[in-house]
Amino acid sequence: IAAQNNPTYKQWIPNTNYNNPSNWNKNRLPCDQDTISFDNNNSNYTVFLQDSLAVKEVIFPVNGDFVFEEGFTISSPPPAPSASPSSTPSGCQSDGTPNIFIGDIPKNWFNPTNWMVVNGPSGSSAATGSIASNVMQTNQVPCVTDTVIFPSNAFAVNITLPVTIGSILVNGQQYLGQQFTNYLTTSAAKTQFYFGFGSSVTVQDITCTNSSGCPCGYSGGAFQREICKQSTCPAISCANPLNPPLGSCCQICGTVMQFSVSSTFNLAVFEQQIKVSFLNNAANVLYNIQSTGNGTILLILQDKNNGTTSGDAAVALGKNIFDRIKSDTNYNITSETLRGSDGTVITSKPTTSNNAVGIGVGVAVGVVAVIILLSIVYFIYCRRNSSGGQEMTTPQPSGVSKRMNAFGRRMRSTFRTRTSSGLIGAMELGTRSEAEQSVADVEEKPGLSYENPLYSTTVKEESETVFKLKETDDQGATYETSESVGF
Repeated sequence: IAAQNNPTYKQWIPNTNYNNPSNWNKNRLPCDQDTISFDNNNSNYTVFLQDSLAVKEVIFPVNGDFVFEEGFTISSPPPAPSASPSSTPSGCQSDGTPNIFIGDIPKNWFNPTNWMVVNGPSGSSAATGSIASNVMQTNQVPCVTDTVIFPSNAFAVNITLPVTIGSILVNGQQYLGQQFTNYLTTSAAKTQFYFGFGSSVTVQDITCTNSSGCPCGYSGGAFQREICKQSTCPAISCANPLNPPLGSCCQICGTVMQFSVSSTFNLAVFEQQIKVSFLNNAANVLYNIQSTGNGTILLILQDKNNGTTSGDAAVALGKNIFDRIKSDTNYNITSETLRGSDGTVITSKPTTSNNAVGIGVGVAVGVVAVIILLSIVYFIYCRRNSSGGQEMTTPQPSGVSKRMNAFGRRMRSTFRTRTSSGLIGAMELGTRSEAEQSVADVEEKPGLSYENPLYSTTVKEESETVFKLKETDDQGATYETSESVGF
């Protein structure tokens, strides 16, 4: 299966062609002594006849279209020999029963065997080489970014679930978005596309542009169940087959390798590297490589040959690839895990240029953090030594009281202010003897504090107050003002 990082074209294989042996109930083309019947369940379908027709009898359907290739002719068969009425010189063997056309029975969209990868819109078959077809079945049906090709008008497809694709071509005509919706309303489309309950086809006109690949979109859930229901798994001969990896329906004998990749990883380049270095020289090993999304790549290896040693060659090759990636930074892989049907489970984290940068950044951050921590410790050490080994404490209220009372002793001036009314008030701050007595009291009572009246009130902007400081011998002196305004 082609890696999903380039436009991928998947072509529908079944058709309603006359010359397709699988379209006849006897699994062979009609011969000249056959009676052929197109009247199967009164289906309305289109049959494409490419070559000349020579049969004994033809039963046509009530409804249906027949498309004749240019130069098509119908001729009568030669008479059958009397000795063998069921045989002719042409080698036609007939049992006397009709050969019934069954190509009108719609084939399931989700059957992986109904699709093949082609090189482009022309429909030329892509070289599959050593690609394994019995794994990653969900990627073998059209993915959400694939281009779907129906090479002619002669087909019938049954769609049981909602389908999303990148684009679609029918008989060489491309349809995008609403164009295909409109096409489904035509009489031709009604004989080609059969929809189950809740099913649909959405054409979104996109392709995968991610260099690390795009997931198919059908792994897990109802889609994988439907795909696996349509798939046939081969017989397994190894003793401990691996369970189906994500997107697969069958157990395998071999190895499953899972890679976590960096943002610079390129799936097409990686596949080419693996093919050139390993797969081209491993004639007995099949492979499949896919992106499963979220920066994860799966590489599945399995033996071509079945038998008691089935899987051994794939496991050995997987280990060689594992060791190469572990020591080579050019693959842009950040971690890898290998599981083998021989019981092998190994994990590695190769060093890439990306995580080397990450390691460098981590070391730098760690060094800066250590420097900051040492600086803090040194600062605390210096502060403790500068204070004589004593911890710093908050000054006690007694110290404040001492300074405030000393300030009071030194106040000898008279402050005068005027109010807007011209009134004058006087305020006595006390005698010197009282201030000295206050200092003595503070010294005897360390807890004593002094409340400064200058901070006990607020100032009104619309008036001023006059305060007068006078010396007095009156021990009962009080503060007087002409207005009740403070600072």
